[in-house]
Amino acid sequence: MAYHEERDKICSWNTSALNRYLNYDFLVNIFSCSEKLRILRDKKDADTKFRIFCLSIEETERYFSSNAERVCPRCKLVSGETGENVSWRLRSSGLSNNKAAFVAADGTVMKEGHFKWSKLAVRPAMRIILDEVFHEPCLTDLRPVHFACIL
Repeated sequence: MAYHEERDKICSWNTSALNRYLNYDFLVNIFSCSEKLRILRDKKDADTKFRIFCLSIEETERYFSSNAERVCPRCKLVSGETGENVSWRLRSSGLSNNKAAFVAADGTVMKEGHFKWSKLAVRPAMRIILDEVFHEPCLTDLRPVHFACIL
């Protein structure tokens, strides 16, 4: 999936087509109402003020300690094929305004980036409430928050 479709438009993660897709179409069509209530908005971080996001370079290196852990096999459900590993998107900007960082098929974090309009795999991430006692819709209590990555 492209980070953003328009080649001439400079965009950030917050204004990208990928962010819009993940937080509207994907969120609405994949999760039930009760599941959506468990997905947190991180109001402290401007890049993740939405519920569903791609990892940043820093998060990718923190949660996946090696290239082998970052490898992403092709998903048959999406592509109809299995086999080789695929490159996947990060939300961090690349070295120029028209590029975004990504993880290469071998698991290497590519900080220089790939063109934002190119199509790469997406590994959506979210922060969720996991405790068994969940009182809907009160999300103001302090609860343990864990990181989850949909593979």
